[in-house]
Amino acid sequence: MAGGRSEGVKTGPMTIARFAAWALALGLSSPGVAEAKIVAHDVTITVDQVGPGQPGIKIGDVHGARIFFDDGTIDPSTRRAPMLHMQHGHTFPAHLDPAQMPMGNSYVDLSGPGINFYYAAAPFVPRGEPYYVVFDDKTRRMSTRKLDGTLMLSGPYTVDPTELSGPEIDAVVQPEPAAGRR
Repeated sequence: MAGGRSEGVKTGPMTIARFAAWALALGLSSPGVAEAKIVAHDVTITVDQVGPGQPGIKIGDVHGARIFFDDGTIDPSTRRAPMLHMQHGHTFPAHLDPAQMPMGNSYVDLSGPGINFYYAAAPFVPRGEPYYVVFDDKTRRMSTRKLDGTLMLSGPYTVDPTELSGPEIDAVVQPEPAAGRR
């Protein structure tokens, strides 16, 4: 032994890389460790407040949404993950579109007994006039407000704990294909 090591043992990053390659070649993986995947959850919003001038919306209306995140990005200490996408009515927008559904100020919170999420977009214009949207993870309420602060609609939300995943969910978080390209 020279310098306290056996002469035939190599150490350092190459040994780790060789071991990882060997383990992958043999199909070995850590027990209990699942592959990361895109997960979606359905959200139900029940309107209990309606502001003036909101035709077609009434107290008691139920609206649906769907939230998407990568379960490989869940922070182990906070149990939060950044949201990738949200759809209204489970279809709009069909694919990632930061102009229609900016996600920079959002997260899914898996730390409590139920699933919460926070989302704030201010202001944005998916259609019609610009407005603010907030899904508050503390109060579990969704609210939309006009730029002057006037309430458009508000109501509590619930998140279905059923995980949705698979190719059809993965496809939603891909950017929409450019016209004429497939």
